Amino acid sequence: MIRHKYSQVFLANRVVADKVVRELLTQCSVTRVLEIGPGKGALTTFLLDAGCDVVAVEIDRELAGFLHRFQGSLTVIHDSILNHTPHGLVGESAVVIGSLPYHLSGAILRWSADFADHISFAVFVLQDEVVGRIGAPPGDTRRGLLSVVMQSVYDVVPLFRISPGSFSPRPKVSSRVVRLTRNTTSADVSSVRPLWNVASILFKQRRKMIGGRLARAYGRDAADRMEARGVDLTRRPETLTLAELELITQIIQEVK
Repeated sequence: MIRHKYSQVFLANRVVADKVVRELLTQCSVTRVLEIGPGKGALTTFLLDAGCDVVAVEIDRELAGFLHRFQGSLTVIHDSILNHTPHGLVGESAVVIGSLPYHLSGAILRWSADFADHISFAVFVLQDEVVGRIGAPPGDTRRGLLSVVMQSVYDVVPLFRISPGSFSPRPKVSSRVVRLTRNTTSADVSSVRPLWNVASILFKQRRKMIGGRLARAYGRDAADRMEARGVDLTRRPETLTLAELELITQIIQEVK
């Protein structure tokens, strides 16, 4: 039974499912995998066939019960992944995979960013439009807060697209696979949260120039210091690079 409250769309193409799993296993040597939203087990089957120790978190009680029939090293947890931590489920440097439900994709991506210190690698199936947003570079009109948050802790690499016909029921949009690799050159999550806060303020009025938002939020003195340090206050938020946002955040912290 399809439960619409969970926006369930199941990956049904075995060739595609195998390709998604191989994308994970060829990029990292791992035997223990955290799977988010396994559904009917399209990805789970290939993970178990590859000899992985799988911890699968499934919110649908009926599907969680169905997964218990699978043979192999499989632990099924009936719950929302948002109630757990990756390191609590599979240990540090977690490797994560999942065909994510449409209505929770943003929340699960933010969960992935919040716990990036404990996730080394992830492969997700998402709506094509969502992958476009999180991978959008500076200057791209799709760039927003989630782009900045994800790119501040992960190298985001969009991969192959998946047609609607590969799913059941057939969705109205295309999907895409994305690879997230923890950027080891980035600071830990606690250090980048101030940048996230600044980006959140700026993207609330994404069509406005950043100078007015920064002056109202942090004071005229902070805005003047930014301008003196070479920050163009007539820019719009989506044009800012991570380095420029880091500079803006640093100046704000100096003024406090």
